[in-house]
Amino acid sequence: MQEREKRIFGMLAGCALGDAMGMPSEGMDAKTIRTTFGTIRRFLPSCEKDVLGRSFKAGQVTDDTINTLLVCDAVIAGQGSFDPFVYLSLLQTWICENRGQSQYMIGPSTKQALQAIADGIPLEEAGRNGTTNGAAMKAAPLGIISDYKRLDQLIDHVSLLCLPTHHTPVAIAGASIVATLSSYALQGGCDMEDMWELAERVCSHRRAYDLAAELDDIREYMIRHEKAEILRYLEKKGNRHRNDPDDPGRTDTSRTVRSGSV
Repeated sequence: MQEREKRIFGMLAGCALGDAMGMPSEGMDAKTIRTTFGTIRRFLPSCEKDVLGRSFKAGQVTDDTINTLLVCDAVIAGQGSFDPFVYLSLLQTWICENRGQSQYMIGPSTKQALQAIADGIPLEEAGRNGTTNGAAMKAAPLGIISDYKRLDQLIDHVSLLCLPTHHTPVAIAGASIVATLSSYALQGGCDMEDMWELAERVCSHRRAYDLAAELDDIREYMIRHEKAEILRYLEKKGNRHRNDPDDPGRTDTSRTVRSGSV
């Protein structure tokens, strides 16, 4: 296996490992995580307090990993390019073939967008309300086909990824940070200061948000949501897989993003 292939494998394995570690506490607040699990340091099954009512086994992944692999499948189908129509078709097929799981595996923005498409809304309009982190969670594979040194092209790739379900400035900006750090890591980058600088550069990049959007609004959202998932890890410089009880919410996504992109 070549060095780049090893890094790609590590990126995908990191996504899955982080996702599975965060799965049991997904959606819980800090107090519930602390009283139920303390600090999660190994794979655990979902419990009776699972906010989605799941009965997942220890080590089982969520929609974060499923979508990440579907993005990979779309890139493979496109022989190195990404087509949102191909990705959407793969996602719809997976949902149809996994009815038992998909009810727990599709986020609110994705569910809303898929319903809009089923109702006849054009793909270009279906994702205009998607502001959740469903874009960031699956963006790491775009680092394989994008170069962080060419941000315009990278953000264009991310915009295509976001088109069906999360085509909003904040979602595109958040996912662009993930893809940028993924590209940096896949090229052998590992300097924390570089990662900080790259995240800030993407956050300030004109192509990452609509010209009509206010930069201050984007910055505020990024600090509170997408960007914070990565930068919190950079700040701690600690174990990217450990679940911190003071880091609640979408613990599956935050671990997927951290482990897959940095």
